[in-house]
Amino acid sequence: MREPHTVVKGTNGDARSRPRGQRRLGPSLLVLAIALLLPMAARISTSTGPQSPSAASTAKGPFAATADGVSMDVSLANTVVSAGDSVNVSITITNSGSAPIVYVPQECGSPAAVRVTVQLGTQAFGREWSGAEGDVKARALSDFSAKHANGVPVEARPATCNLPPERWSVGEQQLGVGESLSADATWTAEFVPGVSAPAGPAVMTAVFAYDTGRKPRSHRSGPYKGLSVDGPLTVLAGTSQAITAGEAVDAVLADADVASFVRESPRESLSGLSVFLQYIAPETQGIVPGGPSWEIDIIREEGVSREWAIGFVDPATGMLRSVSFCRTPCDR
Repeated sequence: MREPHTVVKGTNGDARSRPRGQRRLGPSLLVLAIALLLPMAARISTSTGPQSPSAASTAKGPFAATADGVSMDVSLANTVVSAGDSVNVSITITNSGSAPIVYVPQECGSPAAVRVTVQLGTQAFGREWSGAEGDVKARALSDFSAKHANGVPVEARPATCNLPPERWSVGEQQLGVGESLSADATWTAEFVPGVSAPAGPAVMTAVFAYDTGRKPRSHRSGPYKGLSVDGPLTVLAGTSQAITAGEAVDAVLADADVASFVRESPRESLSGLSVFLQYIAPETQGIVPGGPSWEIDIIREEGVSREWAIGFVDPATGMLRSVSFCRTPCDR
């Protein structure tokens, strides 16, 4: 039996494996991680304010939603942004109700979470493969397309925040009767830093989560309530576009060692295939190269001992940056 080991090919990173369970940013992310809107997103019921039928791509807002005497008004500085450029989102929360409310601050103390959902656009399939490589590519792109059928949500960051995370407001806060909160968020038309969003329509979504009838950090009997508004955006084509998911898979499958890896075990042993854009950090971390990369994970463990191959592709050039293997027995 072979000794467990990881091999890293390419010029990026040391020969270190990704531990089992370690998560990446990303979209998914993507990934396109993407991940995404609020920490309590699965527990929020939202009330969406009425939208004017004339709210076309030229309307900057304000877009408004109201419930329980609480209102959220959101305006866009502009509704057309070139890929790689930024747009400012202004948010105001006002409590005009009869009692204080409880809310959970988001990043940098912002009262609302803001994201922009961009469309993938036309995805070039790339090269046709036969045999085991063809099966891997077809399955990987099928999963990728299904995950992002409704677009890719990308987080908008607070416009001005010089405070370290430990100084952000932590836990529930109170907004008294007649009080207001204001914040700005900036969205850069990118999937991840350094990778421009594709041209086409996009949707800005802002969500404010709150609760009524109790004090901060007291017992909550049900889900948070929420206000949600949408605003239309248009992304114009930039000077450069990233390679597509299909082209990134091609770059990994073209590596001779990866091709050997996918051919040497029964096709039914494949248990996981993931494709996503990511940006972990500017410097290399473990097997993950610094900066943006397409990551392609090929895992097999159905009826065989666990093994994997993970490749990283430069989204600008399409060049394979590195590929790592974990061979039998691989417990990572």
